Amino acid sequence: MSGFIDADTHVLETDASWDYLDPTERDLRPKTIEFQDEVHSGYEQMRAFGGRSKQMWIIDDNVSRRHPGDGRASGFGKEYQAEAMFLTDPSVRLRDMDELGVDKQIVISTFFIGAELERPITEAALTRSWNRWMADRVADSGGRLNWLVVPGTRTMERALQEIEFGRANGAVGVMLKGVEHGMYLNDPYFYPLYAKAQELDMTIGVHLGFAWRRADVRDISNLLPTPPAYVDNLAALMKGFYAVLASDLHTRFPRLRWVFLEGGSTWVQMIFQQHQRLISTSKPGSFVNSGNRTSVTIDPLDTAELMAEKKMYVACEVDEEIARIASITGRSQLIFGTDYGHNDVGCDPTGLELVTKREDLDADLAQAIVRDNALAAFALH
Repeated sequence: MSGFIDADTHVLETDASWDYLDPTERDLRPKTIEFQDEVHSGYEQMRAFGGRSKQMWIIDDNVSRRHPGDGRASGFGKEYQAEAMFLTDPSVRLRDMDELGVDKQIVISTFFIGAELERPITEAALTRSWNRWMADRVADSGGRLNWLVVPGTRTMERALQEIEFGRANGAVGVMLKGVEHGMYLNDPYFYPLYAKAQELDMTIGVHLGFAWRRADVRDISNLLPTPPAYVDNLAALMKGFYAVLASDLHTRFPRLRWVFLEGGSTWVQMIFQQHQRLISTSKPGSFVNSGNRTSVTIDPLDTAELMAEKKMYVACEVDEEIARIASITGRSQLIFGTDYGHNDVGCDPTGLELVTKREDLDADLAQAIVRDNALAAFALH
């Protein structure tokens, strides 16, 4: 087996991420605020979700978590070197990849997972700066650090320009959340973006995340206000998946690939089960398991064929029932990401190796998950 393909890794933003702002837009530069390190209510229950963010970015009147120092928000998980997480010295990250047996990584923003940028000019300016910063960070990686370009979707013309820039500078995909600015991913508003991604042979990377105006909804120094709030992030990913599954995007953009990252894959069965009920009961007068009406038969779907037809890939997690899930998604549609760079609920730095050691997985399936499927999903060579 050749080296692993890590389909979901992260970079942590620094002040340098905004050094590429256009001179006319430098007043939009995010500011930093910092909190004292006292123990607050709910601290212990939130340790499993990354603990406390001691610094925050201030963008206009919104906030987003910032990782200071070495980036550790809590005291568990692999302790990454700062040079690797912030990409101040990409060679440190490459050496870490060698140690982990990783051939290539897909590198994804941390800042844009949860930041809700309401002003179009702010979103366009910050995404432009981030993309140029990222392109410089990975330029000398020899093709090992691949990345997802971030489009400012509030201004589609500039978003398309950023996608073109990203492709010309090593990006292999486009980062989106499952719900973008209140719009589902099957909204025709996004068609120009999908057309551009297809034209440039880029993948749409839908990452776990729920953008909210954090100052309005939570204790500002917590990563999440309460554990159930994590479900908002997962729900957005599921909505993105279903927007693609239940739409005709695959006929409009037949060469476009989709990956769904950092939410595990167990929920995929539930989506398919509900989708089968929906399409079986869509006609007037049809009911399922009704006590006083005639029930309809739920016609089973060939879910694996559907996933392949729509070019949909899902990242699984090492503690899931992978063999069973593969029977639903198809063996060619599961990939794996370690969440390298983060210390939180999605992180499993040695997960790729652990997949290959699972005795319940045959060698061909393990190889597909940790390498072959990701090569196809991101059109890597």
